[in-house]
Amino acid sequence: MSQTFSYDAVEYPAHVYPQLHPSRLAAIARLHGVEAASPAGCRLLEIGCGDGLQLLTLALAYPRARFVGIDLSTTAITRGEALRQALGLDNLQLVAGDLLAWSPAPPGFDYIIAHGFYSWVPDAVRQHLLELCRDHLAPAGIACISYNALPGCHLRRMLWDVLKFHAGTDSDPATRIARAKECLELLQAGLPADNRYATALAGEIEELQDRLNPSVLFHDDLAELNQPFTLDAFMREARAHGLEFVAEASYHEMSLRNAGEAVRPLLETLAADDVVSKEQYLDFLTGRRFRQTLLCRNEARPTPHPHAAAVGRLELVSALMPDAATPDAQGALRFSRPGSGGVRTDHPVMQALLALAGPRHPQPLPLPALLDEARAAAGSSAAA
Repeated sequence: MSQTFSYDAVEYPAHVYPQLHPSRLAAIARLHGVEAASPAGCRLLEIGCGDGLQLLTLALAYPRARFVGIDLSTTAITRGEALRQALGLDNLQLVAGDLLAWSPAPPGFDYIIAHGFYSWVPDAVRQHLLELCRDHLAPAGIACISYNALPGCHLRRMLWDVLKFHAGTDSDPATRIARAKECLELLQAGLPADNRYATALAGEIEELQDRLNPSVLFHDDLAELNQPFTLDAFMREARAHGLEFVAEASYHEMSLRNAGEAVRPLLETLAADDVVSKEQYLDFLTGRRFRQTLLCRNEARPTPHPHAAAVGRLELVSALMPDAATPDAQGALRFSRPGSGGVRTDHPVMQALLALAGPRHPQPLPLPALLDEARAAAGSSAAA
């Protein structure tokens, strides 16, 4: 490579993403009829893993599982490898290399994750990623691929084009970042009032300013290659490689409640025939900008709707604790977690179940046994 790889020149901030945790992926897959492997003994591959922070946390949590990460950034992999060695994690392998020139050793993987990758690589690399999923996923394996989504990203793409024009052709990252910030200030000062274009662009600028990180600005908003896709286009490519839609890692975003009440019956009818069409129209209605799509091999035959009975075969991990010692006048208790959401219930068995699970966090608890314990604690045989 004649010039420095951009992720070697400017470090991308590492994060741990709960929605990519294999326990979450497994639970969603099992709800949709795919008996995904337990995270405790799985094989997981992350493509575009950066310094492997996500993999390091998983390897610590699941010593009997095996993890592999690959990234083109030698700098990031070197940083991650130093941490891996310091932690003595023999169940993790980090690879610095080009995905097009790399082939994983058998056996296949129970999970393949490519987060923040698909939209930022050339078409040949995207095709190779899907081929790798087809060839190396276990029979009940799950791939999670994230990408910028249309039509929502059309609005953000307007701002990307303006920023890249103002940043010019200078190859120095610091200069490009400084000029992009300068451009944001120029736009904020000069957009006219009572103009539909200005209103739309002002909203994009405000959102970008709220989460402004120079490294993210450089790699995401100023990237020469950043291709958004409709779900329909993404799934045409995935199905051409023998892969099928399971669900979204951000599972709540599949809810029909995200759309107006008047169109929910139509979306429900669409979902009965083709859940991908329902999801595509939901994107048209909500302007969704980012997807984290779960795929499986076509022969795994995922079901379009979740099966409630599958919940009974799962394990529960809950950090929710009761807000009060006793129920309110309606007999309800609210359970919450600081800095996060909560749930309110007047069901005595559910109250007992959450009260039992919270103090045992993060221990996974088999739901049938926990339910029996909750019924005993509540003095109720309610089966609901």
